[in-house]
Amino acid sequence: MKCLRVTMPNGERWVVPTTVIANDRAKYYAGREESPEDSDRVYEEEYEFAMEDDLEIYDWAPNNMNWVDVKEHATFIGPLALSDRDYQEGWVNGEKKIVELDIRV
Repeated sequence: MKCLRVTMPNGERWVVPTTVIANDRAKYYAGREESPEDSDRVYEEEYEFAMEDDLEIYDWAPNNMNWVDVKEHATFIGPLALSDRDYQEGWVNGEKKIVELDIRV
């Protein structure tokens, strides 16, 4: 499963499936269409585009989504630091990397 790995300011690492991010992006662009047929077509095109282009995932996630939008899909992968947790700050400015994982989220 392709995921966006985010390192939070406190050292925690989380992964979010890129499908969640691509879906958010595709729904946004599809919602701008007037006809249901165009909306469905645009959704499919934009979803596939984002899933194939890591730069779109890197760009869309922190610039158009908040931590609250992804936290229910996020999986903690460690390590846990003892400092305060600021997930919004980490989501926007934390180190990000696309990774392949063999887990179910």
